[in-house]
Amino acid sequence: MFNSNVQAHILRRYHMAVITVARF
Repeated sequence: MFNSNVQAHILRRYHMAVITVARF
């Protein structure tokens, strides 16, 4: 199982990546 802190970090990185791609 993933640690909640690690999962939040991955989700935040993924969310920022999606926003960056969406801007272009």
